[in-house]
Amino acid sequence: MNPLSSSRLINNRPTKHWRQRYKSALSLSLISLLVSCQLTACSPNQEVVPLPESAIEIDDSVNLYQVDNLLFRSEQLGLADIPLLIDNDIDAIINLRYFNQTANDELLDKIVEDTSVTLYNQPLKAWNVTPQEIAQVLSQIKALQDQNKRVLVHCYHGADRTGLIVAMYRIIEQGWSIEDAKQEMTAGGYGYHPIWINLEKMLDPITLNAVREQL
Repeated sequence: MNPLSSSRLINNRPTKHWRQRYKSALSLSLISLLVSCQLTACSPNQEVVPLPESAIEIDDSVNLYQVDNLLFRSEQLGLADIPLLIDNDIDAIINLRYFNQTANDELLDKIVEDTSVTLYNQPLKAWNVTPQEIAQVLSQIKALQDQNKRVLVHCYHGADRTGLIVAMYRIIEQGWSIEDAKQEMTAGGYGYHPIWINLEKMLDPITLNAVREQL
Protein backbone atom coordinates (compact mmCIF):
# COMPACT_ATOMS: atom_id res chain seq x y z
CA MET A 1 0.00 0.00 0.00
CA ASN A 2 1.12 3.48 -0.74
CA PRO A 3 2.50 4.92 2.56
CA LEU A 4 0.83 8.23 1.82
CA SER A 5 -2.56 6.56 1.33
CA SER A 6 -2.12 4.56 4.53
CA SER A 7 -1.29 7.74 6.41
CA ARG A 8 -4.43 9.43 5.12
CA LEU A 9 -6.60 6.51 6.20
CA ILE A 10 -5.13 6.61 9.69
CA ASN A 11 -5.53 10.38 9.95
CA ASN A 12 -9.15 10.14 8.87
CA ARG A 13 -10.11 7.76 11.65
CA PRO A 14 -12.15 9.32 14.44
CA THR A 15 -10.08 9.98 17.55
CA LYS A 16 -11.02 8.56 20.93
CA HIS A 17 -11.90 12.06 22.15
CA TRP A 18 -14.20 12.62 19.16
CA ARG A 19 -15.94 9.27 19.71
CA GLN A 20 -16.63 10.13 23.32
CA ARG A 21 -18.12 13.49 22.35
CA TYR A 22 -20.26 11.77 19.72
CA LYS A 23 -21.59 9.22 22.22
CA SER A 24 -22.39 11.97 24.72
CA ALA A 25 -24.26 14.00 22.11
CA LEU A 26 -26.19 10.93 20.99
CA SER A 27 -27.16 10.06 24.57
CA LEU A 28 -28.42 13.58 25.19
CA SER A 29 -30.47 13.47 21.97
CA LEU A 30 -32.09 10.20 22.95
CA ILE A 31 -32.90 11.49 26.43
CA SER A 32 -34.46 14.64 24.96
CA LEU A 33 -36.51 12.57 22.54
CA LEU A 34 -37.82 10.33 25.32
CA VAL A 35 -38.75 13.29 27.50
CA SER A 36 -40.51 15.00 24.59
CA CYS A 37 -42.35 11.79 23.79
CA GLN A 38 -43.60 11.48 27.36
CA LEU A 39 -44.79 15.06 27.43
CA THR A 40 -46.63 14.92 24.10
CA ALA A 41 -48.13 12.27 21.82
CA CYS A 42 -46.53 9.24 23.44
CA SER A 43 -48.11 9.92 26.79
CA PRO A 44 -51.00 7.52 27.45
CA ASN A 45 -52.69 10.20 29.52
CA GLN A 46 -52.69 12.81 26.75
CA GLU A 47 -56.11 14.44 26.46
CA VAL A 48 -57.78 13.97 23.08
CA VAL A 49 -59.95 16.89 22.02
CA PRO A 50 -63.43 15.46 21.26
CA LEU A 51 -65.05 16.19 17.92
CA PRO A 52 -68.33 18.15 17.83
CA GLU A 53 -70.16 14.98 16.79
CA SER A 54 -69.22 11.42 15.92
CA ALA A 55 -70.65 9.44 13.04
CA ILE A 56 -72.64 6.40 14.11
CA GLU A 57 -71.13 3.07 13.14
CA ILE A 58 -73.59 0.83 11.31
CA ASP A 59 -71.36 -1.84 9.78
CA ASP A 60 -67.61 -1.49 10.10
CA SER A 61 -66.98 -4.34 7.67
CA VAL A 62 -68.12 -2.11 4.79
CA ASN A 63 -67.11 1.19 6.43
CA LEU A 64 -70.77 2.19 6.73
CA TYR A 65 -71.49 5.09 9.07
CA GLN A 66 -74.34 7.53 9.58
CA VAL A 67 -72.98 11.08 9.48
CA ASP A 68 -76.26 12.74 10.42
CA ASN A 69 -79.97 12.09 10.00
CA LEU A 70 -79.85 12.24 6.20
CA LEU A 71 -76.24 11.48 5.25
CA PHE A 72 -74.38 8.17 5.27
CA ARG A 73 -70.90 7.16 4.12
CA SER A 74 -69.40 3.81 3.11
CA GLU A 75 -67.08 1.93 0.79
CA GLN A 76 -68.37 0.30 -2.40
CA LEU A 77 -71.20 -1.99 -1.34
CA GLY A 78 -71.95 -5.40 -2.84
CA LEU A 79 -75.00 -7.57 -3.34
CA ALA A 80 -74.70 -8.97 0.17
CA ASP A 81 -75.08 -5.45 1.54
CA ILE A 82 -78.50 -4.74 0.02
CA PRO A 83 -80.20 -5.30 3.41
CA LEU A 84 -78.13 -2.42 4.79
CA LEU A 85 -79.61 -0.08 2.19
CA ILE A 86 -83.11 -1.27 2.96
CA ASP A 87 -82.76 -1.26 6.74
CA ASN A 88 -81.41 2.30 6.73
CA ASP A 89 -83.99 3.61 4.25
CA ILE A 90 -81.37 4.84 1.78
CA ASP A 91 -83.07 6.81 -1.00
CA ALA A 92 -80.07 7.84 -3.07
CA ILE A 93 -76.48 6.78 -3.66
CA ILE A 94 -73.80 9.23 -4.77
CA ASN A 95 -70.93 7.29 -6.31
CA LEU A 96 -67.57 9.10 -6.27
CA ARG A 97 -65.65 6.35 -8.06
CA TYR A 98 -63.79 7.36 -11.21
CA PHE A 99 -63.06 3.80 -12.38
CA ASN A 100 -65.62 0.97 -12.50
CA GLN A 101 -68.57 3.31 -12.08
CA THR A 102 -70.95 0.53 -13.18
CA ALA A 103 -70.27 -1.48 -10.01
CA ASN A 104 -73.57 -0.22 -8.60
CA ASP A 105 -75.71 -1.27 -11.59
CA GLU A 106 -76.05 -4.92 -10.54
CA LEU A 107 -76.51 -3.82 -6.94
CA LEU A 108 -79.50 -1.64 -7.82
CA ASP A 109 -80.99 -4.25 -10.17
CA LYS A 110 -81.19 -6.73 -7.30
CA ILE A 111 -82.89 -4.42 -4.80
CA VAL A 112 -86.42 -5.51 -4.01
CA GLU A 113 -89.08 -4.01 -6.23
CA ASP A 114 -90.73 -1.98 -3.50
CA THR A 115 -87.50 -0.16 -2.67
CA SER A 116 -86.59 2.85 -4.77
CA VAL A 117 -82.94 3.93 -4.75
CA THR A 118 -81.60 6.47 -7.22
CA LEU A 119 -77.97 6.42 -8.30
CA TYR A 120 -75.94 9.56 -9.03
CA ASN A 121 -72.43 9.30 -10.45
CA GLN A 122 -70.13 12.14 -9.40
CA PRO A 123 -66.68 10.72 -10.32
CA LEU A 124 -63.66 12.18 -8.54
CA LYS A 125 -60.02 11.45 -9.30
CA ALA A 126 -58.29 11.08 -5.93
CA TRP A 127 -55.11 12.62 -7.31
CA ASN A 128 -56.83 15.70 -8.76
CA VAL A 129 -60.03 16.81 -7.06
CA THR A 130 -61.14 20.37 -7.82
CA PRO A 131 -63.21 22.81 -5.74
CA GLN A 132 -65.83 22.82 -8.49
CA GLU A 133 -66.22 19.05 -8.25
CA ILE A 134 -66.56 19.22 -4.47
CA ALA A 135 -69.23 21.90 -4.84
CA GLN A 136 -71.13 19.75 -7.34
CA VAL A 137 -71.23 16.81 -4.93
CA LEU A 138 -72.27 18.99 -1.98
CA SER A 139 -74.99 20.62 -4.11
CA GLN A 140 -76.30 17.18 -5.07
CA ILE A 141 -76.38 16.09 -1.44
CA LYS A 142 -78.17 19.29 -0.40
CA ALA A 143 -80.74 19.03 -3.20
CA LEU A 144 -81.61 15.47 -2.18
CA GLN A 145 -81.75 16.33 1.51
CA ASP A 146 -84.10 19.22 0.74
CA GLN A 147 -86.45 16.49 -0.49
CA ASN A 148 -85.95 14.64 2.80
CA LYS A 149 -83.92 11.95 1.01
CA ARG A 150 -81.45 9.80 2.91
CA VAL A 151 -78.20 9.88 0.96
CA LEU A 152 -75.29 7.45 0.90
CA VAL A 153 -72.00 8.78 -0.47
CA HIS A 154 -69.19 6.37 -1.26
CA CYS A 155 -66.00 5.78 -3.24
CA TYR A 156 -64.02 2.52 -3.37
CA HIS A 157 -62.70 2.39 0.20
CA GLY A 158 -65.02 5.01 1.70
CA ALA A 159 -62.01 6.73 3.22
CA ASP A 160 -60.28 9.30 1.03
CA ARG A 161 -62.59 10.92 -1.53
CA THR A 162 -65.55 10.15 0.69
CA GLY A 163 -63.63 11.53 3.65
CA LEU A 164 -62.95 14.79 1.83
CA ILE A 165 -66.59 15.26 0.85
CA VAL A 166 -67.80 14.53 4.38
CA ALA A 167 -65.17 16.91 5.79
CA MET A 168 -66.36 19.70 3.50
CA TYR A 169 -69.95 18.88 4.44
CA ARG A 170 -69.05 19.10 8.12
CA ILE A 171 -67.51 22.54 7.63
CA ILE A 172 -70.02 24.10 5.24
CA GLU A 173 -73.29 22.51 6.36
CA GLN A 174 -72.61 21.81 10.03
CA GLY A 175 -70.25 24.65 10.94
CA TRP A 176 -67.28 22.52 12.00
CA SER A 177 -63.82 24.03 12.14
CA ILE A 178 -61.28 23.00 9.52
CA GLU A 179 -59.17 21.39 12.25
CA ASP A 180 -62.03 19.22 13.53
CA ALA A 181 -63.08 18.14 10.03
CA LYS A 182 -59.49 17.27 9.15
CA GLN A 183 -59.10 15.25 12.35
CA GLU A 184 -62.19 13.20 11.59
CA MET A 185 -61.09 12.67 7.99
CA THR A 186 -57.54 11.54 8.74
CA ALA A 187 -57.86 9.95 12.18
CA GLY A 188 -61.52 9.09 12.55
CA GLY A 189 -61.07 5.39 11.96
CA TYR A 190 -62.26 5.29 8.36
CA GLY A 191 -58.98 4.06 6.88
CA TYR A 192 -57.69 7.30 5.38
CA HIS A 193 -54.57 6.73 3.26
CA PRO A 194 -51.87 9.36 3.99
CA ILE A 195 -50.54 8.98 0.45
CA TRP A 196 -53.33 11.31 -0.67
CA ILE A 197 -51.76 14.33 1.01
CA ASN A 198 -53.37 16.50 -1.68
CA LEU A 199 -56.82 15.73 -0.27
CA GLU A 200 -55.82 16.70 3.24
CA LYS A 201 -54.29 19.94 1.95
CA MET A 202 -57.60 20.89 0.39
CA LEU A 203 -58.98 21.47 3.87
CA ASP A 204 -57.74 25.04 4.01
CA PRO A 205 -59.43 28.47 3.88
CA ILE A 206 -58.50 29.12 0.24
CA THR A 207 -60.02 25.90 -1.08
CA LEU A 208 -62.99 26.26 1.24
CA ASN A 209 -63.75 29.71 -0.14
CA ALA A 210 -63.39 28.41 -3.69
CA VAL A 211 -65.93 25.68 -2.95
CA ARG A 212 -68.35 28.12 -1.36
CA GLU A 213 -68.15 30.36 -4.44
CA GLN A 214 -69.38 27.45 -6.55
CA LEU A 215 -72.37 26.64 -4.34
